[in-house]
Amino acid sequence: MEQTVSYNLIQFIKTKESYAETAYYDNGQYAIGYGHRNKTIRAGQRTNPQEAEQWLKEDLKAAESCVKRNIPHQLTQGQYDALVSLMYNYGCAGFLRTDGGKAAQKGDFAKVAEWLANYKNEKNGGLEKRRQQELAFFLGKNPTSSPAAPTTATANVAPQSGKTTTDKVILGLTIAGGIATLLYTILSIKNMSSKR
Repeated sequence: MEQTVSYNLIQFIKTKESYAETAYYDNGQYAIGYGHRNKTIRAGQRTNPQEAEQWLKEDLKAAESCVKRNIPHQLTQGQYDALVSLMYNYGCAGFLRTDGGKAAQKGDFAKVAEWLANYKNEKNGGLEKRRQQELAFFLGKNPTSSPAAPTTATANVAPQSGKTTTDKVILGLTIAGGIATLLYTILSIKNMSSKR
């Protein structure tokens, strides 16, 4: 069966793009609906929810086609959703030119996760949050339930032939942090008990 985007991704795109009934100017061209762009959209043009939904489906199919043509590797549902979201947001050629896009084409998914985790955009902090949510998708998590922690990005990406030194350090730090939190909690409870 052919891989396709999940319901969660469709809802994510709708939330990120927001519905715009009237065309708005964005990055050098007009957009409408759920971030739908093409050269025929003009200032003041209006749409309705049904038309916007149809455009969204068409735009997602174009993004999916780009993933299938350019990333000839087996993908988890989360990886597929994240890459389609990136293609949707950047455009096909735009994403493929990024370091994340180049890594995805090579099948280096640890580097894709690292790129997402360390993404910075001084002009638009909202894009940084979006990349973190796409990282959550990429790692097989629900991006709306908890933000993806950049420090665990490479530790959870599969398949890898073995743990890298970075993975081992990150895992060690994560365990150490958990132990420190547990010890702090125990000491706090003990101090509260002794004050009674």
